[in-house]
Amino acid sequence: MTVKVITDISICEQIWQRHHQDVGLFDDWSVRARLAALADITPCFLEDQKTGTVLPLGVRSGELTFFGGDYYCEYNDFIGPVGGEQSLLTHLERDTRPFRLLSWRADPMQHLNERQSAWDVPFNQAWTFDPPSSFEIYQAGFSASRQKDNRYLLRRFVNLERMNTWHDADAAWTVIDRYMDYTAEVFRARERSCIYDSRPYREVVQTLIKIAVAKGWLRTIEIVDDRAESVRHQDVALGVLIEVPGSGKAVYLLNLYRARPNAASNAVQIGLIQYCIEQGVKLDAMRGAFSLKSRYGLSPQPCYALVRDPNWTIRPQTDLDEQALLNLYGRDFGSPEGRSG
Repeated sequence: MTVKVITDISICEQIWQRHHQDVGLFDDWSVRARLAALADITPCFLEDQKTGTVLPLGVRSGELTFFGGDYYCEYNDFIGPVGGEQSLLTHLERDTRPFRLLSWRADPMQHLNERQSAWDVPFNQAWTFDPPSSFEIYQAGFSASRQKDNRYLLRRFVNLERMNTWHDADAAWTVIDRYMDYTAEVFRARERSCIYDSRPYREVVQTLIKIAVAKGWLRTIEIVDDRAESVRHQDVALGVLIEVPGSGKAVYLLNLYRARPNAASNAVQIGLIQYCIEQGVKLDAMRGAFSLKSRYGLSPQPCYALVRDPNWTIRPQTDLDEQALLNLYGRDFGSPEGRSG
């Protein structure tokens, strides 16, 4: 047998730690393992015995996925030495179980044969911000009116000295949980559903907060628009950042607000932009909320997905136009019909 299936979590941890030099939210084993446990996902690593290439999978109810949780299981890939990718994919093809391998860090298409290419499906982009050397250079990319708006938001609302590094996980969660309530109320008022009403999702976020505080990674910026007549009617917003000290990188985990997105929530965006520029920190804003992220100058980064599951609904991309998608991915995913594999 050329491919070994590894289900012992202690051995999987050793493999993971051996091949992950970068320390960050999505590379941290404790995050992966805790979120996988919450989702009842157990490890099912595939290792090519000839080369040592590993595909770090998990399994739940007979379905394969990347090892991690239902949320924040991002930037996945083969790990270890290169050379065994095709062998692992051939093993996966022979396996009868459905799989959803989402959010690849690198394009897996180069390793797929013609039959396997049917697994390649559209997936939402990630959005990142590479800070320029000054805020003035950042501003130069916008119209005069947008520059004026940005300066107003900074002057009126943003004080980076109030960026809070948390050392008490319970206190941090109390604030974040309250802001999730605020945001969920906004969606309900618009008769729309949102993830912040999901108890499993909140449990995942609370788990992340505990891990991040214990490691000294959790930072928040709170914006208050105090022009309202009473505190109860003030527009407030909270940006939640996970930053590994010394890494030069930060994950923009949450943007939460009371009232529809407005001056306070926009001030969170521009405040974090200013923070990243001043600190030289690259911001990973992950997927979703693409219009807001694009508006503030973040750039789309390709994410990929391989799916073989008759219950998977393939949706065409809507956050970028057809030409922008082609420029980003270098290929056309084609129409949704007939691509479920």
